[in-house]
Amino acid sequence: MYLMNFRLIMAGLLSDKVALITGASRGVGYAAARKLCEKLPGATIYLATKNQLITPELNTRMREDFQSRGVSEHCEYVSLDVTEEESLVKVRDMIRCD
Repeated sequence: MYLMNFRLIMAGLLSDKVALITGASRGVGYAAARKLCEKLPGATIYLATKNQLITPELNTRMREDFQSRGVSEHCEYVSLDVTEEESLVKVRDMIRCD
């Protein structure tokens, strides 16, 4: 009961927070994104990837994997190359609009 109440409170406190994780398409970045989604259920988590083609199927697979941990509805892949200013600006502007 306490854990459920804590999660509901945290979801409310974090509902307007955003996290962007680079290198999140595999390995440590993916594991970090999954853990962050689990620990911050009310936050919006963007998983940035440079080389992976982002498709609805990719997001569906990620959400299914994250759902096994209890949360997934506020997680989404974005395409980002941190070495290109245009890419950074595009993601920044997208996050500002959400």
